[in-house]
Amino acid sequence: MSRRMVVAWLGILLLLGVLLVLLPRAESVESTVALRRFLAEAGMDVSEGGPPPEPDGTFVLLDDLRTPDEARSLMDWAASGGRLIVADPRSTIVSLAGAEVGDPVGLVGAQTLEPGCLAEEALGVEGIVVRASDRSLRGGDRFVSCFGGHVLVRAHDRGTIVLLGGSTALTNEHLRAADNAVLALRLVGSGRRVVFGPPIPAAGVAPETGVWAALPERARAAIVAICFAAVAFAALRARRLGRPPAEDPIAPIPASELVRATSRLYRRSRSLAWAGTVMREATRGRVGRRFGVPSNSDALPTVAANATGMPPERVEEGLAGPAPRTDEELIRLGSLLSEIESRARADAGANAGADLRARTGAKIGGGRP
Repeated sequence: MSRRMVVAWLGILLLLGVLLVLLPRAESVESTVALRRFLAEAGMDVSEGGPPPEPDGTFVLLDDLRTPDEARSLMDWAASGGRLIVADPRSTIVSLAGAEVGDPVGLVGAQTLEPGCLAEEALGVEGIVVRASDRSLRGGDRFVSCFGGHVLVRAHDRGTIVLLGGSTALTNEHLRAADNAVLALRLVGSGRRVVFGPPIPAAGVAPETGVWAALPERARAAIVAICFAAVAFAALRARRLGRPPAEDPIAPIPASELVRATSRLYRRSRSLAWAGTVMREATRGRVGRRFGVPSNSDALPTVAANATGMPPERVEEGLAGPAPRTDEELIRLGSLLSEIESRARADAGANAGADLRARTGAKIGGGRP
């Protein structure tokens, strides 16, 4: 994949991340945000997640997972004059208050329920719409049953307990249906403070700590989008698996062509002296390494003549003679240098063989008794 394509995909991913952060989120139909806003616009002091308000306030539990001891503590608060609304039929408060959970209010879809009672909570409510999955409640003579048992109301010492078979009538989906909004106002009563409590007591919830917990939700989404884009970029730039794709070479020229082109330039420019100097330096370096003499030493021709048995004047001519001026002199120089190097190679091989035979004989001789 080309670099331009990688940059394009990276830009697309970053754009999607930015749109994810900036676009407004649609509120879920299961949420009760509309209820909170409706009560606040009605002039009530609405808060969320805190402890129960003063005795004349209202405490709403849409979900409740309290233990029996915690439920009794909340009922004691209601007995002191508070108004407790529990919209979760699974709550322990339902049984502690003396009620039982019955059957669903319908089979499928939404059901319209009529009040059928004279309780203050049903005043001005001609009907409400709930989901069929909500439950009916049975409370006996201690409760006032409204809307086919979906709402139970009873006095609890100086306070009031209101039980609902579900919270769907208060959700964003159904709050506008029928008289659900009127029911919500009647349920919270005349108290000015309304607190939506957590499923468990606030003291039992361990607060989140750390930088991540302190970031806003949109900042978290932006960081996740950037990390995803970085991972995608790394994956695109990583080593590809499988057989590499066939690619045409950028410059399909043999490596030897450089040597040939250089020689042609030398020939065209008639650089005979330069070619002779290059040949001499290369030969002096190889011969010097064989005999342990520096290539730029003046003693190298003498050492090479003694080692190879060639006439000293020929060795001197080859390794330190004048520069060639014609093609014939350059050819003779190349032949002479080749002969000197061949003799030096043969002499070095013979010396190495003699040394090996001498060491072998010494070992054998030293091993005799």
